[in-house]
Amino acid sequence: MRSKSFAARRVRNVIVYVHTALPPSDAEWDGVLEYYTGTEAVDPLLTLVYSAGGAPNASQRARLNVVLGARRARIAVLTPSALARAAGTAVSLFRPDVHVFGPHELGPALEHLGVSGEQAAEVRVVLSELKEELDINDAGGTGRA
Repeated sequence: MRSKSFAARRVRNVIVYVHTALPPSDAEWDGVLEYYTGTEAVDPLLTLVYSAGGAPNASQRARLNVVLGARRARIAVLTPSALARAAGTAVSLFRPDVHVFGPHELGPALEHLGVSGEQAAEVRVVLSELKEELDINDAGGTGRA
């Protein structure tokens, strides 16, 4: 799945999202939520998010909480952005399994998710591919002028 502000792919029970510096529109956020609505049988559902700065607004975060309901959903957010960190922290108030990490803390983020070995290697490859698709460099920004 890909839009202007994000790209996503599933690796077994891990959903990998990469957000640009743009906030998702409501239509794009609907696409994010669709990923979750099709995973009711996956337990636990794990999500790795890399954000160059884009983050869901309060209404979108509330819709995520409704979609997830009482499901166990462990989420790790990697970001250099203070805004995205604040959004992740806001989500963690209602979902204690959400943790926010610096942009280069992929190892600790994967540990938080309980992902290791071959699956961790697959997640690392997918994360790199999605960042490349969206032209996000290692500093977190886009390479576009």
